[in-house]
Amino acid sequence: MMNIAEIVSRYENIKFETIKNKMILTFYIENRIYKILEIQKHKRNFKILILPNNIKKVIKLEELEELILSIEKQNIEVNQDVDKIKKKYKVGMKVRLIKMYDYISPIPPLTTGIIENIDDMGTLHILWENGKILGVIVGIDKFEIICPVCSTKLKKVDNNYLCPNCNEIGDD
Repeated sequence: MMNIAEIVSRYENIKFETIKNKMILTFYIENRIYKILEIQKHKRNFKILILPNNIKKVIKLEELEELILSIEKQNIEVNQDVDKIKKKYKVGMKVRLIKMYDYISPIPPLTTGIIENIDDMGTLHILWENGKILGVIVGIDKFEIICPVCSTKLKKVDNNYLCPNCNEIGDD
């Protein structure tokens, strides 16, 4: 099993330091501090404080690796043309989540939902089947467009999405 220093060593924009009984991970974007994790050993787990959000958690090492990846993914500036996103995804499309990189309140994988809004930053705001409304970020979060009738993953054919099972068509 990896230790925290090994996990952090994979990322260029995270500084790792130990101060007294705490490990400090500082995440940077273009030489500016984005987030800070204060980590303390807590029995067999880790006590985490995420700054500036002041979120406190107790997690296992495996979960810490996932948390670091989530924060790292949120750091990435998605350089996508919002117009392309708005052409590809439409309000009313049904989606199935594969993986959400949100460390505060992620939606569980395989949850389905309907695109309710696409904002001017290209975030797809989705009404999930569990009643939450939470956005996915194209290029960071992983999801797929599914058939509104049978929930099969739609295939892209020319400029349309087509269901291989029931031939339902969604405009692109």
